[in-house]
Amino acid sequence: MKTIFTISLLCFLALNARSELQLETYGQLTLDTLPQHALLINTFGHKAVLFDADTQQMLGTISTGIGANAFEVDREKGIVHTAETYLSRHTRGQRTDVISTYDIRTLSPIGEITIAPKHPSGSPMRHYTGIVKDPEAELMLVTNITPAMSVSVVDLKSGTFLSEIPTAGCGLVYPSEKLSFLQLCGDGRAQLITLNRKGEELSRVRSEIFFDLETDPLMEKPARSEAGWVFNTFRGKVFQVTTEAGKIEVSLLFNVGDDDEGWRIGGMQPLALHIPSQLLLLLMHQGGENTHKDPGTEVWYINLATGATTHRLSLAVPANSIQVSQDESALLYAGSIAEDQVQIYDLKTTVSRGTISDIELPTILILYSLVGGFALLFALSALEKYQDMAAFQLNLENYQVLPAALAPGMTKVVFMIEIVATTLLLTPAYLYGIALSVILILAYTSGIAINLARGRTHIDCGCLGLQGEGINGYHLLRNSTLLILLLVCFMPVIDRQLVWLDYSTIVLFLGASAASYATANLMIAHANQHRLWWS
Repeated sequence: MKTIFTISLLCFLALNARSELQLETYGQLTLDTLPQHALLINTFGHKAVLFDADTQQMLGTISTGIGANAFEVDREKGIVHTAETYLSRHTRGQRTDVISTYDIRTLSPIGEITIAPKHPSGSPMRHYTGIVKDPEAELMLVTNITPAMSVSVVDLKSGTFLSEIPTAGCGLVYPSEKLSFLQLCGDGRAQLITLNRKGEELSRVRSEIFFDLETDPLMEKPARSEAGWVFNTFRGKVFQVTTEAGKIEVSLLFNVGDDDEGWRIGGMQPLALHIPSQLLLLLMHQGGENTHKDPGTEVWYINLATGATTHRLSLAVPANSIQVSQDESALLYAGSIAEDQVQIYDLKTTVSRGTISDIELPTILILYSLVGGFALLFALSALEKYQDMAAFQLNLENYQVLPAALAPGMTKVVFMIEIVATTLLLTPAYLYGIALSVILILAYTSGIAINLARGRTHIDCGCLGLQGEGINGYHLLRNSTLLILLLVCFMPVIDRQLVWLDYSTIVLFLGASAASYATANLMIAHANQHRLWWS
């Protein structure tokens, strides 16, 4: 019980350590230059995360409102625009929709424009927004669904809301030449709307019918080409939609998958185009009808001019979306929702360049908290053994899993392993400490399980904080929980700088963990006493 008191005291001190923390000064980091392969990932969880794809290092996050569907990045100006929704009571209350502008160097907001509160927020749809421009105007377009379809027009240069264009029967935004944009319509056509610099509609035309919603729908997730946009249908037809002099031209380029039974295009963003090499990338999977949202297992390389398949890349993990950088040393990105990761490949060699994992979770803070907790656990365990090595040796002998002659030496070995594990857990080589911790917990758990199987429940557990209460199945449950938490520590993490609030969180976590462990031990001891009383 002395050890339980020690843990409880440490818990009290940890929970009250806040008063001992000195105030820290902090500043703001800036990105002087944006990496060549900067990758902005929309988590659709009120934030986007910026990574350097070459190093897989996280550079920072952009905190957004609800439903930031797409991000319009202007590398030359060093800014990002996105349409967002805010509610006055977080999950309810008065709604305000805005276009927010963020500085890429600091990832901080630098301006906003209020728009009509009609912005859809159902999914991270890339083509809910778009920017059209000419030498004197730059207009951002935002799709509205109420469910009536319309487009809000905003002047980014003056920072003003200009107009709302009704687009009944047609939706989404695909920027076209100058101040015009394409839309897709429910009758199988494309629509082209041209604006003036005041955001007013000048003209509207539609194409001929080129797809059938009933028999072979068109996917609304195309890839941008030099001439226009490349679309695909569910069954593998590939079209290019271009505009010239206010008219729409639609060309059927080729079919994909006709000669390969069962292969279909699918995913949340299944197309990407590397414009310098005119290489069309398609996310493919094997499936039947209505599998157009299934993740892809391969990426097919298609020559846009001929339709010939030049390569098929098998993905390590099925992906929902693909994208490609537009430089000479191009990278192919394949994002997986289920695995919460982005695979990175060299486009030309198809060699894996790494993986960005655990995009959504601040795993570095979780990791430090868990590792710190286990360091505290084994430090206290080693301290208890040091205070009474003879008692620990007697516990080892009572387990009867080792020859009695080895008990004195093994007592010292276990003590030293706990010291080494504690030390490693507090260093950059913490993974070795985790591995040693797993070995220790497995050894302790095995000893308990063997004696439970023998019916020898009267022996002293020898566990931290428990003395003379015997053993039972709750010891196995507790140790199994510890093993699971140790295995979590092997997860890949996204590194970032910690601030004072992070350190405070870790201290509080250690206090709560110590209290939880002490409480679990008290409950186990009570269960053993209750069992012995009835027997």
